[in-house]
Amino acid sequence: MNKKIALSMLGIALIALVIASYTLLSMQGKVIARSEVLNVGAVLPLTGAASSWGKQIQNGMEVAKDELSAEGQQVRIIYEDSQANPQQGIIAYNKLAKVDKVNIIFSAFSRVSVPLVALSKEDKMPLIMTIVSAKNVTAGSEYAFRFYSDEKQYVEPHFKYIVKSRYPEVAILFINDDFGTSVREAVRNKLDSSGIKIVADESFAPNSADMRTQLSKIKEKNPKAVIFIGSVPIEVSSALKQMQELNIKADFIEASAALAQEAARVAAGEAGEGAYTIAFPFTLGMNGNAFKDKYKAEFKEELNFAAAFGYDLLMLSARADKERGLTGKELADEIKNVQNYKSLNGNVKIMKNGEINPETYAARVVNGGLVKV
Repeated sequence: MNKKIALSMLGIALIALVIASYTLLSMQGKVIARSEVLNVGAVLPLTGAASSWGKQIQNGMEVAKDELSAEGQQVRIIYEDSQANPQQGIIAYNKLAKVDKVNIIFSAFSRVSVPLVALSKEDKMPLIMTIVSAKNVTAGSEYAFRFYSDEKQYVEPHFKYIVKSRYPEVAILFINDDFGTSVREAVRNKLDSSGIKIVADESFAPNSADMRTQLSKIKEKNPKAVIFIGSVPIEVSSALKQMQELNIKADFIEASAALAQEAARVAAGEAGEGAYTIAFPFTLGMNGNAFKDKYKAEFKEELNFAAAFGYDLLMLSARADKERGLTGKELADEIKNVQNYKSLNGNVKIMKNGEINPETYAARVVNGGLVKV
């Protein structure tokens, strides 16, 4: 009798072991299905004058990566330094696409990103660009996305107060690259439709620190405002200080967002007081405060809106991928299928043409900080 009981108990144990093994295998199968790694390539300006943007994007991506890892979603990121140089950007892109064979590529800066759009179409490589406001930048590829403001969003918020009675004559000072020429065109169109006369239209090379020649020409025309379009802190702070040196009595209106960086305002000092700029909700403290606290705790530094875009680039891509390791058109379509995404700049819509454009606001420098206009 004891032998029968023992055999019965052994049978039950074997059945239990089979069930447990099956359950474990099933669980392992689920883990395997959910452990497809999303391989991300990032072409960022990590050295040079634009590194303040690239480093913050990188750090924002790392915060997102840590959060995703805590949720069980694994992401691998390969960073390449573009140095904000178009040729270097192409080299970096080709390495990521053809050697590293990543699922998706992120890029920053118009002059770097614009040449990558055609490559993304040829390679069927999803490409998400940020800190990019070149005109119609996503039009050349169904795989291209812009998660940033377009050229008009750098301009239109200012025209709540730029009116002919206040600024009958203005000057334009713009960076001569894809970004600068796109925003300049949007500025000129708004000025023309407002009946405001453009008395000077001067350009400068990327990373310029001496604009005295251009500003001297502008001073001769005695405009009521100088509408400035730049991309890095050295450009905007130099323009402001040299306007002060030359005693140019005109309002400074930045149709870009370099002054939204604290570093740019510190570099400009008192010359930046009263200047106008463009700011995102994140910059104005309207969104993303929990992320700011986490970022500061991890990196022990102040942050700008580029960090928020870095975080959102990765989070959006991971949410679309859903741990499947998607590539090509399938991944691009899934990003579009997200449709609405809660970003660190508020709710944004993913358009079928690849545009993802958070709202922008006009702001003014007051006591070294920013106040919404």
